[in-house]
Amino acid sequence: MSDKTSQRQRWLGVALAGAVLSAGCAGAQQPSADPVTAAVDSPVAAVEAADVDEGASAPETSADAAEAGGAPAARVTPDTTERARAEADRERRREAIVSAATRARRGDRASARTDLQQMLRDPEFGAYAAYNLGVIAAYEGQADQAQDYYRQALERDPGFGPAVVALVRGRLVEGDVAGAEQLVATQLRASNNAAGVRAAGLLVTLARERYEQVITDTRAIMTSQPENLDAHYALAMANLGLGRHELATYILQRGLGREAQRPDLYFGLARVALDRGQDQQARMYLTRALDVEPNHLEARVNLALLNLRARNFEEAARLLEGVTSLAPRYQEAWLALGNAYKGLQRFDEARQTFERAARLNDRYADPWFNLGLLYLDVDEFEGLDRIPRMERAIAMFTEFRNRAGGTVGADHPVHRHIADATQAIETQRELDARPTFTEPAAGGDGDGGEGDGGGGFDDFDFDFD
Repeated sequence: MSDKTSQRQRWLGVALAGAVLSAGCAGAQQPSADPVTAAVDSPVAAVEAADVDEGASAPETSADAAEAGGAPAARVTPDTTERARAEADRERRREAIVSAATRARRGDRASARTDLQQMLRDPEFGAYAAYNLGVIAAYEGQADQAQDYYRQALERDPGFGPAVVALVRGRLVEGDVAGAEQLVATQLRASNNAAGVRAAGLLVTLARERYEQVITDTRAIMTSQPENLDAHYALAMANLGLGRHELATYILQRGLGREAQRPDLYFGLARVALDRGQDQQARMYLTRALDVEPNHLEARVNLALLNLRARNFEEAARLLEGVTSLAPRYQEAWLALGNAYKGLQRFDEARQTFERAARLNDRYADPWFNLGLLYLDVDEFEGLDRIPRMERAIAMFTEFRNRAGGTVGADHPVHRHIADATQAIETQRELDARPTFTEPAAGGDGDGGEGDGGGGFDDFDFDFD
């Protein structure tokens, strides 16, 4: 069966999160745990020593103060007063972003959106405003608008890591690995290889399944940004890809120790549990990820897959319908939704859903396999008799095999399914070629008397499905 998402896709869950506001440059920031709110690392002082210009008047030295007979004291000049005012204004603008994001997290997204839109042109915090507007849009299911706001954030700050992560994640969900790779390359050039952009690039390397390269690149990033939780996630998933379950778990738990509300880290723990066959533990972690971020797409899909495995088709369909409304190009979600509809015996909807998944990407082979199973498994599907239905199944399986190319090994079930459908056609033709026996009417004078086939074949079932 092909009702599971690919291992590669299931490891691409990166949280949409509010940007962390701090005194540093925006390009070095990391997403916070919350899906909307912007967290604060630490208060910003009214005047920071690091912000003093070289031309500013220096404070009095101890010797100068001693000569004057008084204690050392900072000299108040017009320049320092102006800097204090500027920093106070900066703090006010920063707090406005924090306040808006906090209100959005608590449900007051309308007023938050208004305040953030007013700050889009802010020369320092405009990228934060645009990004958090994107998070609000994503939270409300407006995927295209969210993507537009993330792009606006990068126009204001090409090295703004959280926006790159969000855009990369969107492309990977759609199966557009090349597009995600191109985006990272563009932002690396524009940002002079900002660490936040390089961390987003780790997701592309994960999608390519180059796990050793992820580990090498992660170490380089964490040299300058040891607290980068996007890098933590990528490092854990690379180790999981290499079968190092304990190390992956350790890295993810270390990350949660730094930030307990990161949905992508809970999603990573769920992936480890799934890889170990621990479905109940995986369900617990997926539920925790969705508690933190209800619209975490990959967590929803994986929880739906667990429900499919448990034959809870109604709940699986509910989860997946929500995903496809939020991300209409998420091909793996459409594939899983088709399987949920098939389990609910909504066969026409299942066919339409598989066909939609196939249209999303010409190179996407899995929907054709599932269409083949639909024709193979469902008696008299679309009013087709047995032979044309089996022929349709073979056509779908053959299309899958052609599109999948070298990824179809000799032990892939598609070969067995084609053989089963071919045998069913041959059997049906043999049955159709047999003479038809009839019984004489009661009391009649027909040629076929009792014993000449009397009783017919009423006790036989020639449907071999």
